[in-house]
Amino acid sequence: MIRRPPRSTLFPYTTLFRSTTTMAAAKPMAFASPEEFVATIWPHAEKAARELGINAETLVSQAALETGWGKYTMSQADGRPSHNLFGIKADQRWDGERVSIQTTEYRDGVVQKERANFRAYDSLEAGFADYVHFLKSSSRYSGALQSQGDAGNYLQQLQQGGYATDPAYASKIQGIMQGETLQVARARLNI
Repeated sequence: MIRRPPRSTLFPYTTLFRSTTTMAAAKPMAFASPEEFVATIWPHAEKAARELGINAETLVSQAALETGWGKYTMSQADGRPSHNLFGIKADQRWDGERVSIQTTEYRDGVVQKERANFRAYDSLEAGFADYVHFLKSSSRYSGALQSQGDAGNYLQQLQQGGYATDPAYASKIQGIMQGETLQVARARLNI
């Protein structure tokens, strides 16, 4: 069971982006508020969540952590958005466009700065579709895919599969799922 982190770690929302994206390296997209972020990505999250057997809130919360509710998204060198809301790195298997940024990773419990390449997509729809494909095509995430709709288990299995190096990754996402920011945005949007 994932325990909710202390409230102080959940706010302000602008500090909730994933540890691998630094504010200095990221450029903001056009999301003016968490509500706008949720409204824009919700349809894509619903479709991807159906394919993964989880709820849309889980994916929205993961994207919120990764991007600070859309305030800190990666952009390509020419300023175009990468549409990579899940921090998926571009390794040797990726032959599409890339974004190279300074990241923060946890290595043996020690925080380190490194430069890494991340996948870039033409649209949010393509980014969500690749997220689904990325998980389904790797045996590392089979436990997450077998979570049978249990968001907490899904997130723990992602973390155990090595999705992120942050040891508190799953609990941070769970905190966003249960947090006021997402609940207020959903209520205002009637979703």
